[in-house]
Amino acid sequence: MGRGRDLIFLSRHGFRVLGVDRDPMAIARARRRAAGLGLPIRTELADLRTYRLRGSYEVLFSSSALNHLPPSGRARRFAHFQRATVPEGIHAINVFDAKEYARPSPDIDPGGLPFRRGELRSYYRRWSVLEDRELALECRFGGRPHRHFWQVIVAQKPKSGAMTR
Repeated sequence: MGRGRDLIFLSRHGFRVLGVDRDPMAIARARRRAAGLGLPIRTELADLRTYRLRGSYEVLFSSSALNHLPPSGRARRFAHFQRATVPEGIHAINVFDAKEYARPSPDIDPGGLPFRRGELRSYYRRWSVLEDRELALECRFGGRPHRHFWQVIVAQKPKSGAMTR
């Protein structure tokens, strides 16, 4: 969940949101920002690597957080997220690509682990992939120009009764 920017944005646009982070300061910061804007949010202090979603969700959105999943456990975590998604629900995800780590940039979390080329899409073989692309974006965070490389996917779960990974 990080600083809660996406959580606040989605709440502002009418989504009922749940943000998960393992840092109590991040949770507190997001709650303060949302309260100051009069926006409803739910948060949970938990580690995404082991957190169990309860209930069903229409949308799962993640921006760079899934880079903290160890490669050996990613398939299991994606399967868990997919089971917690309603039929025809959407996943919109971006992750840092392995190219991201070719040159260190000042704003990359050292605990993040890159995704191999095509890895993100491999978790959505049985879903309808609405968008699948790689992005290279220029950034000046930290005062030093650099690039970020991302894999982006937007995928839709099949209708009820269809198999998912």
